[in-house]
Amino acid sequence: GLNYLGPMTSFGGSSNNTTPGNIVDGSVVEWTATFDDSGNISSIPTKSARELYRFHTPDRQHPIKEAAFNPYAISDDPDYGLLYVLHPDGQNSYGVGVNAGTGQAGSDLLGKVVRINPLDPDGAGSATYSVPDSNPFVGADGQTPGGRNMLDEVFALGFRDPHTISFSKAGDMFISDIGANSVEEINLVQSGENHGWQPSEGTFFFAPGGGVTDLPAGIDPYTYPVAQYGHSGSGAHAIAGGYVIENGGPLDGQMLLGDFASSLAPLMIVSLADMQAAITDGDNSLLAPASIQTVNLVFDDDDDPFTPSIPKTSMLDILNDEPTYDGSGRTDIRFGQGPRGEIYILNKRNGWV
Repeated sequence: GLNYLGPMTSFGGSSNNTTPGNIVDGSVVEWTATFDDSGNISSIPTKSARELYRFHTPDRQHPIKEAAFNPYAISDDPDYGLLYVLHPDGQNSYGVGVNAGTGQAGSDLLGKVVRINPLDPDGAGSATYSVPDSNPFVGADGQTPGGRNMLDEVFALGFRDPHTISFSKAGDMFISDIGANSVEEINLVQSGENHGWQPSEGTFFFAPGGGVTDLPAGIDPYTYPVAQYGHSGSGAHAIAGGYVIENGGPLDGQMLLGDFASSLAPLMIVSLADMQAAITDGDNSLLAPASIQTVNLVFDDDDDPFTPSIPKTSMLDILNDEPTYDGSGRTDIRFGQGPRGEIYILNKRNGWV
């Protein structure tokens, strides 16, 4: 079994990320896992590490994010065995990072979704991965807005801080992209698409001085989010994308998501069918993302089916009552999905799942 991760090394620079000077490398590394007789992982030897690639990013706050395979691809699918890696734009939330802040350049991986075949193509040779011939920019020239060539590894571009990736059973790939000033995005990403960062944030024009304005009228080359929510009035700051629930349960056909940075934001759902039907390109005046709804939370605090669950307003409302909570005022949630489609909610503040 193989496991892939994008670690980061950093040297120098300011500790609070407000001044340039960080020297940061991102890398994608493969480890080989061993399994016991029951099929459970027994060990991941550190000496099994094999680096696939390494690249420089201008700042350490927006390093490589999730790496994932399409779990629903089967052996004769063109997507089978291909690894997707999310690369943010290299600019931190303070606007620091030389040559950062755009996902439009053709000469680097910043602000891109990368797709590679991670298997060693030549054993002991110099190559550490291969690029699928089906990648959209293989053998093509002049694909960037400036007419420059795009790296063959790129599957899609125009992202600010693509944090999480998940797939529907139909093969839809959803990427949550953390916004800068005002808007959090869910994108349904397809081969070769440009998702607009910069100049766009959500279905708006990004204003570097703060906030957003209306998009210019007409048609542009960008693909916009299938769902989005704003910061104003919501207590939200950074989307934590989840998974589409497709197991026949009460939330079947819904994606569950939350907000990573804000503990006051509620959990949310958005319909898979509505996202698939969203209008995300063409005439800017006709763009129509799907609507996101908040969900009511109740907490089973005693695991007793005969006592009522307790209504809660947010994840912070749940964690605040626990002695293991660190009192930071944050929840820093993430989502996971089990083999039967069950959803797990994780947080970085008390280690609960």
